[in-house]
Amino acid sequence: MSQSMSAATPPAGIAIACGLAGAIGVAVIAFLIVYSLATAQKRAAQRGEAAQQHVQRAQQHVQRAQPGEQQHIPPDHKRIVVLRAESCSHCKAVAPVIQSLQEQGLPIHFIDALATYKHEWFGKNGVTGFPTICEMHGDRVVHIFTGRRTAENISAYVRERASKWNKN
Repeated sequence: MSQSMSAATPPAGIAIACGLAGAIGVAVIAFLIVYSLATAQKRAAQRGEAAQQHVQRAQQHVQRAQPGEQQHIPPDHKRIVVLRAESCSHCKAVAPVIQSLQEQGLPIHFIDALATYKHEWFGKNGVTGFPTICEMHGDRVVHIFTGRRTAENISAYVRERASKWNKN
């Protein structure tokens, strides 16, 4: 009977080594969890700081700008514009369409709206998002394009609005 007990019970040194290995394993896992959390918090803080800096730069642009200040546009100057924001994905998507229309000689221009106009200007002129394709007289929006942003629709809008300028 003593032989079967000694076979089932490991020597004391092995039991201690197994216990120590288990404790080390638990300690390593705990360290990895704490390290992962700290790293995640650091990355989140960095993203938050970057986002906050982006918002501050945008606010500085809006606060600095006066309507028409950068371009000195006379009130009787008529044009079709694309009011866009630099970071807007929809603005970037429509840019090739507008550029191809410009290459065809159509009078349509880009304006970086956040760098050009104050926040209040957008509400007064009915601009609710970007990109906004519209007809402007000076610094005043007189008509906003509401169709689908396809080359054909935008081209037709530009041609229709510009044709009215020649009649006046």
